[in-house]
Amino acid sequence: RKYSALCKSLGRDYGALMHRMYSVKRLLIPRHLAAANLVLMVVGLSAGVHAQESQSSKVATATPPLASAATRNIQLNLGLQFDDNVTRAGDSSVALNDQIYSFDLSKRLIFSVSENTRARLTFNLGANHFRRFDGLSHLVEGVQGELQYRASAAFGAPTFAIFASVSAEQFSSKLRDNYRYAVGLSVQQALTDRISYFGALSHQHRDAQNAVFTNTDNSARLNLDYAFNPNSTLYFGAEYRRGDIVTTTTPAAENARIATALVLDDDAFPGKGLTSYRFDGQSVLTTIGYNVSLNAHSAVDFSWRRIRSFPDLGATLTTISSNYVANQFSIVYLVRF
Repeated sequence: RKYSALCKSLGRDYGALMHRMYSVKRLLIPRHLAAANLVLMVVGLSAGVHAQESQSSKVATATPPLASAATRNIQLNLGLQFDDNVTRAGDSSVALNDQIYSFDLSKRLIFSVSENTRARLTFNLGANHFRRFDGLSHLVEGVQGELQYRASAAFGAPTFAIFASVSAEQFSSKLRDNYRYAVGLSVQQALTDRISYFGALSHQHRDAQNAVFTNTDNSARLNLDYAFNPNSTLYFGAEYRRGDIVTTTTPAAENARIATALVLDDDAFPGKGLTSYRFDGQSVLTTIGYNVSLNAHSAVDFSWRRIRSFPDLGATLTTISSNYVANQFSIVYLVRF
């Protein structure tokens, strides 16, 4: 009975997520953005397929080879995540948790530029449904591109790339609707037949309805993959960000004193009287995950991500903790068509 009840609960939540996907009316990238962002997306020139490096707030992770990039260019991800601090609050009494159900569908187009260079243009449509705090639920549509260069097909030859992306996000919260832009440089290389790495430097800007959620940051990240065998990969990720951070907590004069923007009664948390603050600060994100291939076209990914953020002036000007720690535990099913 407990198993049946759990299945029904998951079904209801994914049903709500799919309803949100089908009811989207205004989450379309404007024509001027689509025309102005002819971005080029890199595709791996070596054997095997890596998951698309996300230019969003998430630490990107790798997946084992699911299928040839030439024959499988549509990918579907279905995810379940537990987040122990969706408010990103330093005060444990208002560090609220939630379960998130995610859907992401992507389509890529591959272009050969020269013998050593090729490009990929990827379109994606996704949704995230928050079970407790629906104001955080959102739809996303985006286009991502990368241009990649590899000097030779020799094993161990590094692949260098430039990338850019633009996306639109529509939230149930009226404050958070935004357009997000990112540009950067990356490198990836196989060190041995089991170990490979990916590194990137990027700049991101988010233009939102409210000043608190309009933010900019620069980041550096590194991912390291270890393949136990052709069907399973253990991976580690680390990312450092400097720029704007947002926390939602109880109103405090000390926080208002160092905040660059604030909004009272955040509509994503109705009835709780919480205030969202934007600070200049730093974040460190670490990820550990395990990816298992089910067959040539599908895989399951398990990961734990830990986020630690702190404002630049918080240690000296405020007695109320503005630092926060959040943990995200995720299970994602990936399939390519």
